[in-house]
Amino acid sequence: MVPLAGLVTTLFTPVLLSAPSQVAPSLLPATRPPSPQHISLEFPSGPRRSAPRSTAGGGIRGNLHPCTAKDATPFTALQPSDQLATTTLGNPTLFVYVPPTTATKATLTLNTPAGEKLYETEITLPNQTGVMRLPLPETIALATDTIYRWRLVMICGSDEEMLRGRLQRVELAPEVKSAIATAQGLKKAELYAQSEVWLDTLMTLAAAYEQHQTDWQELLTSVGLGAIADQPLLN
Repeated sequence: MVPLAGLVTTLFTPVLLSAPSQVAPSLLPATRPPSPQHISLEFPSGPRRSAPRSTAGGGIRGNLHPCTAKDATPFTALQPSDQLATTTLGNPTLFVYVPPTTATKATLTLNTPAGEKLYETEITLPNQTGVMRLPLPETIALATDTIYRWRLVMICGSDEEMLRGRLQRVELAPEVKSAIATAQGLKKAELYAQSEVWLDTLMTLAAAYEQHQTDWQELLTSVGLGAIADQPLLN
């Protein structure tokens, strides 16, 4: 028979619980720093953005692109699908993709809404495939909220190929202009894109093209220009 005192001692003997084991710091998952804010350069597809319209050229036998090499992507204006390129500048730069071509010269014409010729110049086409810049001279001062029309005509022998587009200078709200004025690099391009200012977005990226080719491609793809998005920007 177990003595009563011994039984009490057995029932109330404290049980020592081991403390939770500590995980060595080296075994803990590394804490990742916050990822930088993603800069989206997709151009907004607002209600006024419609499906792309073809740009017909001259030529014979129904060939719309007689100056473009067979099976190549034809001359293409870098603009949204509704062919309306917006800008905040009085004399912006237009951008055009030049394919393998037999044409060596082209004529750029800018007309007022009434059809009056505002500017015309002959252009020497590059001898390599890529995107060329067509800067308007400082003598041009586009009025705001006015839609101008431009065309680029490539001549190849007795044929011609034509691009058309529309150009509009817009005025941004003061707070937007202030934000853009203090922004740098891709952030500035993003603000222009969010404000649907197409040419200023392109010009911002073109100024640092070598560093931002992926962003350039993302922007072109967002407006249906994926076929030429990887073509180089020519000097």
